[in-house]
Amino acid sequence: MFIERQADCWKCGRGINVYTWPGHEMWANTCPGEGRPATVRLMHSGTAEGEYWANSCSYCGAIQGDWFLYMEPDGAFFGMEGEAEESSQGIL
Repeated sequence: MFIERQADCWKCGRGINVYTWPGHEMWANTCPGEGRPATVRLMHSGTAEGEYWANSCSYCGAIQGDWFLYMEPDGAFFGMEGEAEESSQGIL
C-alpha cells in the first residue's frame, strides 16, 4: 500500500504525486515492494552520497529527496516518518 500526496517538483516546479509506504525509512535502499508507482525508483542522491528508493518527478525525472519530503515543514510527508502504517488517508 502506498500513501499518495501532492508536491511541487523542486526543479521544474510542476505539481506531482509523491508516495510513501509502510516501513519507509529515509535513504533506504530496500525495495518498497510490488505495486510501487513508476515514479518511485532506485536513484542516486548526491546529498545522501548513494542510492536509495526515492520519488521522482514524472515530468523532468528529478529526484524528490527524502529530506525535502519528510523533514521540511512544508514537505508532503512532514511528521509522518515511521507513521505510514497508521495512516489510512490516500492509500492506493
